[in-house]
Amino acid sequence: MTALNKRKSRLTFETADTLFECGSNRAVVIEAEPEYITLRLKGLQHRVSIAWGAVYHFAARIEADAARKEKKGR
Repeated sequence: MTALNKRKSRLTFETADTLFECGSNRAVVIEAEPEYITLRLKGLQHRVSIAWGAVYHFAARIEADAARKEKKGR
Protein backbone atom coordinates (compact mmCIF):
# COMPACT_ATOMS: atom_id res chain seq x y z
CA MET A 1 0.00 0.00 0.00
CA THR A 2 1.35 3.45 -0.94
CA ALA A 3 0.77 6.52 1.23
CA LEU A 4 -1.17 9.29 -0.51
CA ASN A 5 1.64 11.81 -0.04
CA LYS A 6 4.07 9.49 -1.89
CA ARG A 7 1.83 8.81 -4.91
CA LYS A 8 2.93 10.31 -8.22
CA SER A 9 -0.47 9.99 -9.89
CA ARG A 10 -3.82 11.37 -8.75
CA LEU A 11 -6.25 9.04 -7.01
CA THR A 12 -9.75 9.62 -8.36
CA PHE A 13 -12.55 7.09 -8.50
CA GLU A 14 -16.28 6.86 -9.13
CA THR A 15 -18.45 5.10 -6.55
CA ALA A 16 -21.50 2.91 -7.16
CA ASP A 17 -23.63 5.27 -5.02
CA THR A 18 -25.82 7.72 -6.94
CA LEU A 19 -27.71 10.84 -5.91
CA PHE A 20 -30.50 12.64 -7.73
CA GLU A 21 -29.28 16.17 -8.49
CA CYS A 22 -30.03 18.67 -11.27
CA GLY A 23 -32.60 16.41 -12.92
CA SER A 24 -30.71 13.11 -13.09
CA ASN A 25 -29.00 10.43 -11.03
CA ARG A 26 -25.29 11.17 -10.70
CA ALA A 27 -22.48 9.02 -9.34
CA VAL A 28 -20.36 10.28 -6.47
CA VAL A 29 -16.74 10.94 -7.51
CA ILE A 30 -13.98 10.90 -4.89
CA GLU A 31 -10.65 12.68 -5.33
CA ALA A 32 -8.21 11.66 -2.59
CA GLU A 33 -5.51 14.08 -1.43
CA PRO A 34 -3.02 13.50 1.41
CA GLU A 35 -4.72 15.93 3.84
CA TYR A 36 -8.34 15.86 2.69
CA ILE A 37 -10.92 14.24 0.44
CA THR A 38 -12.87 16.06 -2.26
CA LEU A 39 -16.34 14.85 -3.21
CA ARG A 40 -18.35 15.84 -6.26
CA LEU A 41 -21.17 14.52 -8.38
CA LYS A 42 -20.29 13.27 -11.87
CA GLY A 43 -21.04 15.90 -14.47
CA LEU A 44 -21.11 18.79 -11.99
CA GLN A 45 -18.31 21.18 -11.03
CA HIS A 46 -19.35 21.87 -7.43
CA ARG A 47 -16.87 20.22 -5.04
CA VAL A 48 -16.94 19.68 -1.29
CA SER A 49 -13.74 19.03 0.68
CA ILE A 50 -13.44 17.47 4.13
CA ALA A 51 -10.47 16.38 6.24
CA TRP A 52 -9.78 12.66 6.60
CA GLY A 53 -10.04 12.93 10.39
CA ALA A 54 -13.49 14.49 10.11
CA VAL A 55 -14.62 11.60 7.90
CA TYR A 56 -13.43 9.13 10.55
CA HIS A 57 -15.14 10.99 13.41
CA PHE A 58 -18.40 11.25 11.45
CA ALA A 59 -18.38 7.50 10.71
CA ALA A 60 -17.55 6.69 14.35
CA ARG A 61 -20.46 8.87 15.52
CA ILE A 62 -22.87 7.09 13.15
CA GLU A 63 -21.69 3.70 14.44
CA ALA A 64 -22.02 4.78 18.09
CA ASP A 65 -25.55 6.13 17.48
CA ALA A 66 -26.56 2.86 15.81
CA ALA A 67 -25.16 0.83 18.72
CA ARG A 68 -26.98 3.08 21.20
CA LYS A 69 -30.28 2.64 19.32
CA GLU A 70 -29.83 -1.14 19.18
CA LYS A 71 -29.07 -1.29 22.91
CA LYS A 72 -32.06 0.92 23.72
CA GLY A 73 -34.34 -1.23 21.54
CA ARG A 74 -33.52 -4.44 23.44
